[in-house]
Order: sequence, then C-alpha cells, then structure tokens
Amino acid sequence: MASEPCQGDGSTRSVQQNPRLGSAVILFGCERPDCLLSDTSSLPLPGAVAGLLRLLFGLMLYDRVPRGLAGVNTPLPYLLPLLFLPAAVGVFLCIT
Repeated sequence: MASEPCQGDGSTRSVQQNPRLGSAVILFGCERPDCLLSDTSSLPLPGAVAGLLRLLFGLMLYDRVPRGLAGVNTPLPYLLPLLFLPAAVGVFLCIT
C-alpha cells in the first residue's frame, strides 16, 4: 500500500468542502444580528422572527435552497416536539 501525503487534521477545510458548516454560518448570521438589533432598539418584532424573514427573502433571491442548508434543516422537524415539552409541563403544573 502506498502512503498518502499528510493532509492535516482537516481543521483548515473551507466552507465549500463542508456545506453544513457554511449553512450553520448562514443560519447564525441571519439570527444573531437581528436579535442584537431587536434588543438594542425598540422594534416590536422579535429578533428571531426578523432573522427568519431575512433568511426567507435571501432564499427567495437565491431561488433555491442550498444543499447544505437542506441537510442541516432536515432533522429539525423531528426535534420540534422537544421544544414544546417544557411549555406543556409548565401548563400542566399550573392547572394542577
């Protein structure tokens, strides 16, 4: 077997080689600045909603969902019930 040249530990991979990393950067890039803007200003719109609207308009301009972004978002609907569990427990505790 011929040995391959050392490629490094992979920490210098670009966003093009790792589409999920680029997609996570896109998601955080849409969410965090709008949350900070909403916190520092008197906008009645929550920052997460403003970030989602910015992501929606960006995807409408791009005219398709990038492959990496679709791969990141695929498991999210399956985890959505976990987000409602604390609220359901709180309502149940308030009722009893």
